[in-house]
Amino acid sequence: MEASVFLIFFMVSSSYSCLRSNMTMSILVLATEWSKKMPCILAMFDFGQCDPKRCSGRKLCRLGFIRQQKIGQRFPGILLTPTATSTLSPSDSTTILSKGLAAVDCSWNQLDKTAFHRVKMTAKMMNFDAQLEMIKQMFLFKSGVTNGTIDLDTNPTLKDGTPIYDLDLATMEDKPWKKPGADLIKGPLNNPFAKFSIKFKLIFSSVSSPSSIHSCSSFSSSSNSSPPTKRSRIFKRRQHQKLVEFESGLKGFPSLQNNNSHLLVYVVSVNKGVDELGKPFINLKCELATGSVSSKMHKINVYLRDSWVVETPELCTRQLLRLIEPNKINENTFEICDSSADSCGGLLIVEPETLISSTQLSQAHYCPRKAMFQDRFRSTDTTIAMTVGTIAHELFQIALDLLPSELSAEWLFNFYRKHFLTKICPDLVGMDCSLVKFEEELRRYLENISDWIKSHHPHYKNEKKNNQPIAQIRQQNIEDDENNDPNLPNEPFFYSETVDIEENIWTPTIGFKGRIDVSFMGGGNTSPCSLSDSNQSPLSINKQSKLVVPLELKTGRSYGSSGCVEHQTQVMLYSLMLSERVNNGQLSLGFLLYLRDNKIAPIHPKAVQLRGIIQMRNRLATHFSKFTIDSFPDPLRNPRSCINCPYATLCSTIALGNEISSKEGSSKNKTQKSRLKKFLSPKNNNEDFMVVDEIKQNGVVKIANDKPQRTLKNKISEEMYNFMLQQTAHLNQQEILQINNWIKNGLEGWGKAWENGSTLRLFRKTPKERELFGTCLANMRLISSNCTKNDVDDFKNSFLLFFTRESNEKITELENFQLKVGTTITISTNNAYALLIAKIHSIDVSTNSVFIISDKDLSKNIPGKEEDDQIYYHLDKHDGFTSYALALGNISGLLENSQKAKLLRSILMSTNNNTSTSKKK
Repeated sequence: MEASVFLIFFMVSSSYSCLRSNMTMSILVLATEWSKKMPCILAMFDFGQCDPKRCSGRKLCRLGFIRQQKIGQRFPGILLTPTATSTLSPSDSTTILSKGLAAVDCSWNQLDKTAFHRVKMTAKMMNFDAQLEMIKQMFLFKSGVTNGTIDLDTNPTLKDGTPIYDLDLATMEDKPWKKPGADLIKGPLNNPFAKFSIKFKLIFSSVSSPSSIHSCSSFSSSSNSSPPTKRSRIFKRRQHQKLVEFESGLKGFPSLQNNNSHLLVYVVSVNKGVDELGKPFINLKCELATGSVSSKMHKINVYLRDSWVVETPELCTRQLLRLIEPNKINENTFEICDSSADSCGGLLIVEPETLISSTQLSQAHYCPRKAMFQDRFRSTDTTIAMTVGTIAHELFQIALDLLPSELSAEWLFNFYRKHFLTKICPDLVGMDCSLVKFEEELRRYLENISDWIKSHHPHYKNEKKNNQPIAQIRQQNIEDDENNDPNLPNEPFFYSETVDIEENIWTPTIGFKGRIDVSFMGGGNTSPCSLSDSNQSPLSINKQSKLVVPLELKTGRSYGSSGCVEHQTQVMLYSLMLSERVNNGQLSLGFLLYLRDNKIAPIHPKAVQLRGIIQMRNRLATHFSKFTIDSFPDPLRNPRSCINCPYATLCSTIALGNEISSKEGSSKNKTQKSRLKKFLSPKNNNEDFMVVDEIKQNGVVKIANDKPQRTLKNKISEEMYNFMLQQTAHLNQQEILQINNWIKNGLEGWGKAWENGSTLRLFRKTPKERELFGTCLANMRLISSNCTKNDVDDFKNSFLLFFTRESNEKITELENFQLKVGTTITISTNNAYALLIAKIHSIDVSTNSVFIISDKDLSKNIPGKEEDDQIYYHLDKHDGFTSYALALGNISGLLENSQKAKLLRSILMSTNNNTSTSKKK
């Protein structure tokens, strides 16, 4: 309860800043030391009636200790105003701790003109003028102080002129503040401030644990009372989470680091309805999964509201969901909604174990169906633009890693000639591209790569007096991006240090995976250690210097000052992934570098955009989590953008094949079946069967003029339907059905391998449980990491990682052990998945050790290694599914409208028919 008393005293003094502002200055130093330990929300309504430079409330907002509410915004907790009729009591502590405490910052001389009616609250309004004396008496009496000496001079400085804003508590304790009549409590003031400060510290040392806060029931309770008996570990962890909580730094968006506020559930039933205000909602009956924060399986209710009703895909039973910081209605009821002033609203992740890559997500902006085709059907074919882009990426990253003193465009070109030319020659022959044409295209990037690195990397600061900033960043408060001052000047952002290149991140928390081109440290100075200022906003230059920032490379031309939407999505997603991996939940800005014209675009993440990214990912996950031929997203409505799509024939074949299968499975009259065969005949020009006069009734399209009836299962528009007929005009019905059948079988095999593969086991099982399957070596210690030259690329370093286990259990004693020499593995920790994907070099049974060959030094990629050197690694077998994607890509190659593909189709079809005939016999 002492904490509650201090909260009230602290907020009262803050609200009183314009009435008795000097007393607030005195308590400010104590507030700055202890406010971050407060277990409740602290807020302020500012009417703007005082000097912003001297206002202590504004100062606390800038420091991040309290949040500023907009006038007219509803506050759920208790509000302190000078016009209220009620006063605080100990019974209000529960409301304060659960819903928060707010104060009004206004001028005493303008009370009659202050529109207090515009301040909305849910709980009740308290008077702090009469309350102040009572709170001071109770607080000081509880601390054992009967009198104290605090300076309340008109200027917020000490006697020696030191500004109070610049004081540290340790420097204040030996300086008594005295002024006649400036009493904190009634009576003479004789004791120095040091005594009061020491007592103050003793009080809060007793409330450092959650139990001492929640066990007190009155002001007379002992601050050293023992915690409640029989408290479970889960209780203690949850209560501790209330005090120590990571923040994303972004208003309206939760931090991904608060795992104790996540719920992993399975859907039991889905119901839709409308509330009393006429707003739709979705009610999910869910069952807690084993991996959730609770060890007991029980059912909960989850309500989806606002944009989550519209943007969430159709959910089915037994579908896995993750709830990130949902609003808690009661013990068994939670809510996911858009963010508000009171909460971030929470996040819903559909099928979190289905990892969507950042590239797939960015491509889904335009056509989700094409994005899934690129994942399921892979080809070894390439283009000139793709090859040039790959080489340019490689050269940029190599130059950034090696930092040669003679870096220039000529040095990069010679490096390409020595190490890359022999590798791309087969591709150039296949593309019928001359070497002169290719190198002419590549040279456009080399000068830009050299200039950018030499201009911005601190390694080359001797060549130029001052390194150039990579961008000019507008200062803004990411916590309140709606109220940013547009007149704030831009500040330079410098490149300080490279953290990693091609960093691999898997996060089942939000269901994403990706490789970041470059992750680096930066800030307002080239020295990252000099960039520490607690007064900065969460997106300030100095604040960003403590975070790892993503840099995405693009080989095309820039798209304005902020890049195109697809590229912005990638960078914001990388910022989100880095916040969980290395930035302690804090969201950083990101950068897009276009190598074609050396333009860089800073990307500032926004809560609305990140929420939209999550919702788009959820829609994709419902398709990517299935391995059936009808699981692809619906085609576009307008085929105009599909003319040059490389997947146009494949898309049309699958859609029409599903259409044929659905018609053959239903009872149709013979006329419809004969016409169906006719319009799929290679002799048919499709003109007699154009779909016209469609009328949608109950999900079925009725076609006038006695045309063949077509269902809306795939929601194909008339224009798209006609386009698909043209794309498949060179195929007959038998070829379409047979190729669809091959694709169906390939997807089913992929799905079975995925269900039984190591990736799902990595997310669902503990390391020891995975070890029982023979696919994991758990709790391995990294003993050494030795750098060697790469056998293939002599310019790259390879690292020989030496792992061993401390337990007496021998590797050979593990049953069904599947890790052999040459096996591809993922290296993970308890906090991060797939830090590296490497191969086993050797296994030494006698020393119980494993040697891994990697292209990275693992010790540089460990999140939180500085805090804990006792890191245990888990080596899991990695089941790649590239072979399935390549096989399906080869099948899609049979659909080409060429003589070669036609010959292959005829051979395979005849072989398949002969096989079917022999089986029947």
